[in-house]
Amino acid sequence: MDFYKNLLYSTILIFAFQYSYGFKETGEKELDSLRTAIRQAKTDQQKATALLRLCPYFQKANIENLDSISYYAHKALKITENSKGLEKTKVEALYYLAYKALKQKEPDSVKIFIADIMGISQKLDYGLGLTYANYRLASLKREEDKPDTHVYHLEEAYKIAKKYNVRNDFLFDVGVDLASAYLSYGYNVNKTSKVLTELEAYTDLPEVSLESKGLLYLNKGVLYYDTGDYEKSIFNYNMSYEFFKQNGDRDLMYAPLLNIALIQHQRGDYLEAIETNNKVLELGKEDTYSQAYLFIGHSNMKLGNYKKAEENLEKALSGFDTVEDPLLEGRCLRYMAELYRKTNRPGKSKQFLNVAVGKLQKHIEELEKDDNKIPLSRAYYSQFLAYQRLKDYKNALKYFKLYSRINTKINSEQQLKITERFDFFKKTLEKDNKIEVLETQNRIQQIETSKERYIKLGLLVFSVLLLLLLGIVFNRFSLKKRALKIIREKNKENELLMREIHHRVKNNLQIILSLLSGQIDKLEPDQELKSVLVESQNKIKSMAIINQNLYKENQYAQVSVSSYITELVDNIKKSFDKDKNRVHFDFNVVKEHIQMSLAVPLGLIVNELVTNSYKYAFTKGNNEVNRIKIEFEKIEDTSKYRLIIKDNGIGLPVGIDINNLKSYGLELVQGLVSQLNVTMEIIRQEGTSYHIMLEEPRV
Repeated sequence: MDFYKNLLYSTILIFAFQYSYGFKETGEKELDSLRTAIRQAKTDQQKATALLRLCPYFQKANIENLDSISYYAHKALKITENSKGLEKTKVEALYYLAYKALKQKEPDSVKIFIADIMGISQKLDYGLGLTYANYRLASLKREEDKPDTHVYHLEEAYKIAKKYNVRNDFLFDVGVDLASAYLSYGYNVNKTSKVLTELEAYTDLPEVSLESKGLLYLNKGVLYYDTGDYEKSIFNYNMSYEFFKQNGDRDLMYAPLLNIALIQHQRGDYLEAIETNNKVLELGKEDTYSQAYLFIGHSNMKLGNYKKAEENLEKALSGFDTVEDPLLEGRCLRYMAELYRKTNRPGKSKQFLNVAVGKLQKHIEELEKDDNKIPLSRAYYSQFLAYQRLKDYKNALKYFKLYSRINTKINSEQQLKITERFDFFKKTLEKDNKIEVLETQNRIQQIETSKERYIKLGLLVFSVLLLLLLGIVFNRFSLKKRALKIIREKNKENELLMREIHHRVKNNLQIILSLLSGQIDKLEPDQELKSVLVESQNKIKSMAIINQNLYKENQYAQVSVSSYITELVDNIKKSFDKDKNRVHFDFNVVKEHIQMSLAVPLGLIVNELVTNSYKYAFTKGNNEVNRIKIEFEKIEDTSKYRLIIKDNGIGLPVGIDINNLKSYGLELVQGLVSQLNVTMEIIRQEGTSYHIMLEEPRV
């Protein structure tokens, strides 16, 4: 099943993205007609528009010519720079130049063009230009293999296109690309379905190209395959094929055919699979021959046509000399080994299995260097199957374990990304966009200044302005000097007040703690009440430690988290180590200062969870060393922190309902987590582990 899914998603990546760089013209026009329109143009606007209409003509897959795109886009750009009021036309020219730079793998040039598009479009509040900029950025991030930012910019482009009601054909193309990205990167099915449902309303519009409609139904086919509805999947693949066929685009027609053949082969409809794969071969796309021959050969083997099976598998195998696909080649070698086994040629069967193992091993070693998890998972599984056919069960078990282990990691990483995926990227991208806009505005200002130099008038104006500026600067300097003096005096007063406040709070809390200590000493027989008072004492102590550190370090808003947690744990140890088995602590705490607004709930959470471990996690007479590990680390380039508290105790009871806790300590932690609007995860593995995401409030 994994193999078929991988091939289907590969199809989406290859075909949906390969033809999504530029918007499509409604109805193809001949080159002579386009050039005639240039000659007949009377105004600069008409001429620039006519030049730009040649760009999508040379952008089509079957006649793509990057030099022509660059030539006509530059000519149009020159016209817009020499005439006023053509800013939107300039944006379109820059859009095509960005396309050309992207295809020629010149990322620095792409970024410059995108920055210019963004700067002009933001100034004009031009929706189509803003969509262009994000669409090109999405393509750039895909080339840089950054799926998160690729999807983010596609979402931005689609959102802006809907908000500004941009051209229907371009909106449709952006939406199809977004759905393709969702499918390829394994996003939620509902997100994909929502976009595709919105786009269906546009399929009857004449301005939407046949190619884009075909890509829409290709995506729907994959979506239905993912949900197990193979009949609807095949129906949508057939719709996709028909649109590509009407468009006369043989380079795209084989995509839905391959997917239909895969489903037929998977369901055991081998005669139908052979017929569909023969249609693929008729299209004459050489890089698809190996896959088509592979499944024709295997289908014939399943039908008992061993001679035909051998002929087709040999053709498939020879195709891998020019088309490199180690996983598919390994599958082909396994099929041939199976065929030789069925036809009583055990020697050749073993020989081909050994070749498959060797090729896959080399492929695995290359993938392991790059730590490319998803392809590595597929390679491990293929190697497991090869060793299983060889009856080398030791190695088969080894690779199955590797396959299971890496799949667990992949699932864990994907789950983590679902909750945290865009927080960091959105902040970074907003900052980058502002910088790019400022740089663009600065560049435009420099160009305008250089064109408008009048030396004599400039010197006169400069002299007058300089005298005025000196007067203003001197006046402001005097005012600032007096203001700074007042501020310094006020700051000294505030520092003394803050110091006195923290000192008094610390003393008051110490008095409360002393009173509690006196009561605890009198309650020796009543251990239950004594335990409650000790826990209350520790809660108060966690807040007292904060004020003590603030007073000690002359810090009035922030506390050293490393010192705070260490001192807090030492206090808890004094309360419990004398009654329980001794507990060893491992600390991995970031050496930073955090705000009091985060330090107070952090101290209460640490106090409750460590106390809970002392009370319930460790049993007397335990042969193992009782350990509690505390980690507090900052997530890079964010205001978020990750707190992990893990013990190696007996763990939480099996039947406990985490959402309906009766323990006051855990109930308090849940309340703090809910109040702070953060997340907590409890993991029951080799003890109990609490994973809490905290965020420092913005000042």
